[in-house]
Amino acid sequence: MRLKNTILYSVIGFILFVVAFVIFRFDYMNDNFNITATILSIIGNLVIILFFLIGFFEFAYKNNLTFLVPDPFIENKKRRLSDQARLFIEEYLKKEIGYLKKHGNERVEHILSVMGLNSNGFTEIKHELIKTKLQHIKSIDTAQEKLKQILFTSGKVFDLHQEGISFEGERYYFKFADLMHERNHCEIIVEIMTLFIQHTLCRQRLDNVDVCMVPHSSNYLLGFETSKKLFKKFIKMIPVDKIIADFTYEGKIDKKNNLNVIIIHDILFTSKQVSESIDLLKRTIPSCVIVGVFCLVYRNIHDGKKKLTDIDIDVHHLLEFSEEEITRELERNYDLLNQIQQRGCN
Repeated sequence: MRLKNTILYSVIGFILFVVAFVIFRFDYMNDNFNITATILSIIGNLVIILFFLIGFFEFAYKNNLTFLVPDPFIENKKRRLSDQARLFIEEYLKKEIGYLKKHGNERVEHILSVMGLNSNGFTEIKHELIKTKLQHIKSIDTAQEKLKQILFTSGKVFDLHQEGISFEGERYYFKFADLMHERNHCEIIVEIMTLFIQHTLCRQRLDNVDVCMVPHSSNYLLGFETSKKLFKKFIKMIPVDKIIADFTYEGKIDKKNNLNVIIIHDILFTSKQVSESIDLLKRTIPSCVIVGVFCLVYRNIHDGKKKLTDIDIDVHHLLEFSEEEITRELERNYDLLNQIQQRGCN
C-alpha cells in the first residue's frame, strides 16, 4: 500500500512540476515576461490539473481501478459514503418508527405472514429460542448445584457476626448484586432463573404473563436480563420514600385489566420488599394479577414465604437455607478448598 501511494504521489508531483516548469520557461522566453502573471498562471493551471486528477480518481474508484487511486482518497470516499448512509438510515427509521407506532400489530402480522407464520407459530419459535439460550443448564437439579457452587465459592457470603454487625437476627449476608456485575456469573444466574420460571410455569401460563416485576431495592439486573430472555416487558418498583404522585414503578407497560405479573427476586428473607411492591403495583393497577413470586434463594429465618402465602401469593424458590445449613455449606466448601490447595502443594 505504501509503495502504491509513493508511486502515485511521485507521478502527480512530477506532472505538476513539469507543468509549472513549462509555463515558467515559456513565459521567461517571452519578451513581456512578468513574474506575477507567471505565478498566477502556474497556480491556475495547477488547480485545473488537480481538479482533473480528482475527476480521474473518482472515475477509477467507481470502475474498481483502485490501484490508480491513493489510499487516503479511498478512505475519505468510504467515510463520506458511510456518513451519507447513516443519515439516510436515520431519516428512514424516523418514518418507519412513526409508522410502526401507528400500525404496530398490523405490521407484525404482515411480517409473520411473509415468513409463513402465524401468532402460534411465532410463540413456538420464541419458546425454542428460550430453550436454546438455556442449553448449558438442562435440569433443575443442575441449576441448583450450579447456583450453590456460585454462592459458596465466590466469596460473596459474609458472616456478619465476624464483622460485629447485627441485622434482624441475620448472621449471613449474600452479595447477590456484586455477582450480577460479574459477566460470567450474571449470565449463568440469569439462565438459572429463566429455566426455573419456565420449568415452574406451564407453557400456557408463561405465555399469559405480561410483565416481569422486580421489587423496590431488589436485584434490577436479575429481573431485567431475565425478562429479556423470556421476551416479557419489565418494570421495577420505586421505594415508598421516593414515590412521586402515582408513579410507583419504572418502565412502560399497558395498564390493561387483569395484567398478569411475575415477581423476580434474588433472596426472599422477611418478604417486606415484595409485600410493599405488590401493594404499590395494586395502587396503580388494581386489577393486576400476581402469577407468582420467583426467588433463587429462600432464607426461612423469618417465615417470609408464609407471610406471602397467607395473602394468596404463590412463592417459588430454587434453594432454601436455614442459618445452620448456610454454615454447613460454607464449612464444606472451606474444607474442599483446603484439600485442593494441599494437593496443589504436594
